[in-house]
Order: sequence, then structure tokens, then C-alpha cells
Amino acid sequence: MSATVPPGWYPDPAQPGGQRYWDGYQWTNVSAPAAAAVAPPAPPGYTPPPSYLGPASPRAQWGSGVAVTSLIFGIVAIMFAVLGLLLPLMAFMGMMCGAVALVMGLVARKTLTPSGMATGAIVTGIIGVLLSIGILALGILIAVSSTGS
Repeated sequence: MSATVPPGWYPDPAQPGGQRYWDGYQWTNVSAPAAAAVAPPAPPGYTPPPSYLGPASPRAQWGSGVAVTSLIFGIVAIMFAVLGLLLPLMAFMGMMCGAVALVMGLVARKTLTPSGMATGAIVTGIIGVLLSIGILALGILIAVSSTGS
């Protein structure tokens, strides 16, 4: 190489993947492994996705637990409502569990952590309450019609 190339670290011509120091006139005996690639800086205004911002706060974790619990109440409400076909008391319990699921789902969605689970709890709570009311009404209609005949 000629003296027009400034001194510095360059790819080693004798060892691919390594680096060797050029003193401005000749290659020296000093070599090093290839430098690790450095990621380019993020563009201005870029914010990483929320999952990379660190662990969730205790309040957010508690809210997720409320959402899960309310979703479970909603599913249980639907199960009790269906069992209400056999025993009307079960439909009443389904209505209560559905109401709890609905309230807890609304709390989780509004104040703690808006999530799909909270929305699912609201939906299953509504389904559980409406199904329970429908089955109770059906039971009452059957009871009234059987006593009237």
C-alpha cells in the first residue's frame, strides 16, 4: 500500500475475518479479531414496542389477575346457566357469577389493564347473565303452564 492510506485498523489481508493495523506505510504485527458489528442508532422519535420497556408494574400485573379471574367467572356463569336447565337454582347462580364477571371485567378494562381477557370477561359475563335469565324465564313458563293444565 502507499502512504496515502491513513493509519488505522483494516481487514487483515493475510487472515480473513481479522483486522491488522496499518501504520500509514506498512502492515504492523499487531492484529485483532474482527470488530463486532454495531447496530445503527434508532431513528429520531422511535420508541420500542411496549414489551421491551421492562417488566410490568405491580398494578398492571394485579389488573391481569383481575381480568383472568373475571373471565373464569364468566365461563362458570355460562356453565351454571346451562345446568339451570336441570336445576333452576343453578341458573340463579349463573346470573350471579355473570354479574360478578361483568363488573370485574369492566373494572379491569377501565382502571387496570385494558386487554382482550377483560373484554372476554365482559362478553362471557353478559352471555352468562342473559342465558341465566332466559333459562329462569323458561323454567317459570314451564312451571306456570304445567300447573294451569
